[in-house]
Amino acid sequence: MTLRARLQLELLPDMVLPAGVVAIYDSQDVGYGPGTVTATGLQEAADDFTNHYGATDFDGLLAVVNGYVQNNGVIDQLYIFDHGNGTGQEFGNDIITSDQWGQIKTLLAPNAVIIFAGCSVGSNAQYNNDVAAKTGVPVIASDECVYYGYNPFGNDFASGGT
Repeated sequence: MTLRARLQLELLPDMVLPAGVVAIYDSQDVGYGPGTVTATGLQEAADDFTNHYGATDFDGLLAVVNGYVQNNGVIDQLYIFDHGNGTGQEFGNDIITSDQWGQIKTLLAPNAVIIFAGCSVGSNAQYNNDVAAKTGVPVIASDECVYYGYNPFGNDFASGGT
């Protein structure tokens, strides 16, 4: 089963995946060591989505999001594929702050959702709630490790919400 199908069946069972679904992955990730996910694994996870893009840092992610919105309209679902931890969602070499995520608020549909596909991001409820407050949309994130290509999102999820 593809990641997209699994997410729709397990996490968002009552939602139909709309046209405005965007997946962005860290295209320069080299992993944390032997056996860890690299840019290739992140891209493979994002490849399940029609609208998937690579970026190397948060500024690149913003450029992708802005470009998508200019050409297609607001985003309904935003998937972020990179490492994470109990501190928050990484993109590039940094944990992205809730204030940074707030920069995309006007680019998201009113009923949008953000899905952080980084390990353990969901274990930091304050981070997820802060991102949800800054963006005005719910956040879904795993509170355990995420295994791209093996058992994606086959674990417990936490959400921060509005």
